[in-house]
Amino acid sequence: MSNDIETNLTRCVGGIVLCGGHSKRMGRPKEWLRIDGEYLLPRIVRIVSEVAGPIVVVARPDQELPELPPDVTILHDRHPDRGPLEGLAVGLEALSHRCRAALVSPTDHPWLQSVFLRRWIELLGSQPALVPELDGHRYPFTAVYMTSVAPIVEELLVGKNRSGQALIQHCGAKIVRVEEMDFVESARQSLRNVNDESSWREYMHAPDSFEARHRP
Repeated sequence: MSNDIETNLTRCVGGIVLCGGHSKRMGRPKEWLRIDGEYLLPRIVRIVSEVAGPIVVVARPDQELPELPPDVTILHDRHPDRGPLEGLAVGLEALSHRCRAALVSPTDHPWLQSVFLRRWIELLGSQPALVPELDGHRYPFTAVYMTSVAPIVEELLVGKNRSGQALIQHCGAKIVRVEEMDFVESARQSLRNVNDESSWREYMHAPDSFEARHRP
């Protein structure tokens, strides 16, 4: 892809980083975990900003965050405890008049790679959403959505089914099995999340062995 095409592509795709979870299983805020000298939230923001922009971070109203670049917009859940769908709705609303699409990422993917994110943006085309599937597991909050799906997200929030699978079904997302793509290893790294303290310590001390034992 030429530099001109890539520049045009990234300009019309914004980024949404979701960090409003309570990290109950981890026992401490994931956004403050450190990896390679960086706090995890700024790390994810940096990686997402390599392929998308502007960047919106969505947090809880009472949440203290690590320092972020001045051009990052920090927004808050309007109704706490409605899960990541609430953060997605807030982010899509903020970007809807500025971008045709939004790349979405959670905070707890420490080995997220811009190579994977860039390819995902390239594959979106005119589809309403593109969601990865790896080893039978779907990742609706590590995906790309047209900002035009914002009303559908709002409708789901009003109802009782606020799951990621409901989001996939109602917005007509295309599911792509990354095992069939040429960037499968980048995808495996990027989609790896860490949810509790013991797995985080294991991951940090021996990431290669963690990778081998914790395939989803």
